[in-house]
Amino acid sequence: MRGQPADAISRAGGASHPIRNDLTELLRLAWPVVFARIGIMTMGLTDALVVGQYSAVQLGYHALGWAPTAVVLTVGLGLLSGIQVMTSRAIGEGRMHEAGAVLRRWPRRCS
Repeated sequence: MRGQPADAISRAGGASHPIRNDLTELLRLAWPVVFARIGIMTMGLTDALVVGQYSAVQLGYHALGWAPTAVVLTVGLGLLSGIQVMTSRAIGEGRMHEAGAVLRRWPRRCS
């Protein structure tokens, strides 16, 4: 394929890797979510390590307190993830005026 640029060859179907491209795009978009989840797990682990150094009995109380807190935290983050999706969709479709409306409507949709 003389005379053609290298990117024209890959766009024409020569050496394109759609799965690799999709995976790269997915990782580029997902890394903030991954780091947020790792941060939450690190927070729980650090709390358990600090409390465990103090007392085994207090570690049990910590586990009892962390269980409902983790549920509330996970539900809240899950609902906020929906806001991110809806806002991104509105921006991607060019409906910038509706991007802010998603956040304003969020409390009513969750109740």
